[in-house]
Amino acid sequence: MALLDAVSAGRLKRDQLTAFHVPAARRIENAAVDRRITATWGRMNRSRFEKQARDREAGKDVQRAPLWAYDAGAGQRPFPELCATCHRLGNEGVRLGPELTGAGKNGIRYFLENVIDPDAVIGADFQMTTVDATKSGDVISGW
Repeated sequence: MALLDAVSAGRLKRDQLTAFHVPAARRIENAAVDRRITATWGRMNRSRFEKQARDREAGKDVQRAPLWAYDAGAGQRPFPELCATCHRLGNEGVRLGPELTGAGKNGIRYFLENVIDPDAVIGADFQMTTVDATKSGDVISGW
């Protein structure tokens, strides 16, 4: 709660607590904390109880696999088609969604959570806003 209080009071910038920290705060399992997190960072789609077991199993699989089994280039092949239209990684892609450069530095669990459930945390900066009361009757959506 102290971190949320610091953000609310402006003593700590909202972007200093990242998508790595927010799920940790959600583990408190307190409705008031969850509401404050949603108000500050945005909607959280993660169904903690349904997905934690899957995350643990994926983590075990990664731990068991020998290093030679990994293909670092495998993720580079689908990136231009599936991810680069919204995300930037290094010098490739577009800065519409969150930056992915350095995402792996937070450890394998963080990396797996974001690969398995990339929409678990939808940051406030990336939520769609809808204006449906224009004078001409148009509905406008955007970021």
